[in-house]
Amino acid sequence: MKLFTVNKLFYLFDTRSKIITLLLTFMILIGVVLEMLGIGAIIPLVALFASPNPLETSKILKRAHDWLGPESEIQFITWILTGAILLYIIKNIYLLALAYLQNRFNMNKQNQLGSRLFRTYLHSPYEFHLKHNSSELIRNIKLVGVMMNLVFTPMVICFTELMVVTGVVLLLVWVDPISATI
Repeated sequence: MKLFTVNKLFYLFDTRSKIITLLLTFMILIGVVLEMLGIGAIIPLVALFASPNPLETSKILKRAHDWLGPESEIQFITWILTGAILLYIIKNIYLLALAYLQNRFNMNKQNQLGSRLFRTYLHSPYEFHLKHNSSELIRNIKLVGVMMNLVFTPMVICFTELMVVTGVVLLLVWVDPISATI
């Protein structure tokens, strides 16, 4: 039943909208990777400050230290913190842009479907208008936006959040499989 509803929903999309949906899905996947990087960056930062000698306890910090080749420990900490701050700034700007594009797509889709229904009513034969009350037709046009907000927007949000949760769980299993299963 639910798949049938999704198929009906995508039937309302033209080719351009389907392509934009695929691009938004790809952008959501990039957002998931950025979220995973953001969460994954917390673990080395905690190790950096919690351990008296973090380079011996954390392989990630040891690799970063060898790759960066800092002159002092203060310089290394500064670079790591600057990198983490930049990562969070970039991630948040990207996620803000993604949310804007998703909302813009939803609003454009509402307008397109409402206009399409309005054009259908305008080009309907005279007998159709005799059988249907004009207030009913206006209500139907307005309901397009409501239905988009009640159906499509929550579907996009659920899909996005499901992808983020899946990515975070995979990250936790990859970092510490034993602790992640508890």
